Amino acid sequence: MLSASDPEITSKELLLLEFPMRKDHLSDAHQKAAEQVINYLASGKDVAFLTLGDPEFYSTFYYVADLIKEQGYETEIVNGIPSFSAAGATLKLPLSLGDESVMITSGKFCEFEGTLVILKAGNRLKEIKEKASACNKNVYLIENCGMPEEKVYYDLHSMPDEAGYFSLVIVKD
Repeated sequence: MLSASDPEITSKELLLLEFPMRKDHLSDAHQKAAEQVINYLASGKDVAFLTLGDPEFYSTFYYVADLIKEQGYETEIVNGIPSFSAAGATLKLPLSLGDESVMITSGKFCEFEGTLVILKAGNRLKEIKEKASACNKNVYLIENCGMPEEKVYYDLHSMPDEAGYFSLVIVKD
């Protein structure tokens, strides 16, 4: 993972965009970020929007990209590694084998045969743990996957009742 001190980054001009980690006023933040990027594009510069994981899953990128495209600028998407794939690799746990099904949800536990991946699980962790425990399944939690503060939990009993925003749960039969 690149950091602000890596040569690949320090040789570039950085445009830091601010996005609050709460739902209110997000559209204002998206609009402001798009305007900042458009200013760079209008001056003839190329811009790369770096995001954690893959821009196809719950990414701020699309909100900003849509506003930029409305102004006539083209965008290109380079896919990344989705958090659930990175989590599976960290756990050395296949998300599916053979004809197993996989369901990906956002913050909600659903009774499901196969592998259930719950993204954005942090503030609903206590409820998720209770429901998963009743189903007698294997449950894993990864907080901050791939980041220096990464924490991995291999069972319900060791998991906290609340975790940070970048937390996901994998529930397997």
